[in-house]
Amino acid sequence: MENIEDAQELAAMIKKRSHEVDVDASQKLLPFFHEEMVKSLIFQLAHGIWHVHSNGFVHRDIKVENCLIDKNLNLYLIDFGLAEACAKEYREKIIVGTKLYMAPEILDQSINDNPYLPPCDIWAMGVTMYLLMSGHFPFFGFELEDQIKYGYLEFKQPCWKHVSQEAKDLISMML
Repeated sequence: MENIEDAQELAAMIKKRSHEVDVDASQKLLPFFHEEMVKSLIFQLAHGIWHVHSNGFVHRDIKVENCLIDKNLNLYLIDFGLAEACAKEYREKIIVGTKLYMAPEILDQSINDNPYLPPCDIWAMGVTMYLLMSGHFPFFGFELEDQIKYGYLEFKQPCWKHVSQEAKDLISMML
């Protein structure tokens, strides 16, 4: 992809031509996905995010609703409408995205002028992995922003008993 317009065209083509399954819709049918499936999906998502970052952009809205999978379990990252160039002169100072997936530096504008850098997409990928593994968001409730800012993360739900320590460690490193 040479520029953001190409990425938008690719996302539109994928959505139009593939027999996609919205991961969010699948999430409603299953309480959580098997670890091996999540491993494959997160690997593909990481590759897509790497491609976006290596072309000088941040996606800024990584979430399950922006991940489509086809019948062969190929994942497609879509919706590049909020994507932005990483170069400082091109970055906006407005908060965009979905709060449940936002990194602490986005919520705390005092950290720097514009917090939207590649690590924010990695944080959102961690939230996505947690959600796919457990069926729950890692941070939710009344004090959502404080939970995100302080990164208080738990693996106490019963579903986590069947998840490897390596997967939990990976989630913890992303968050």
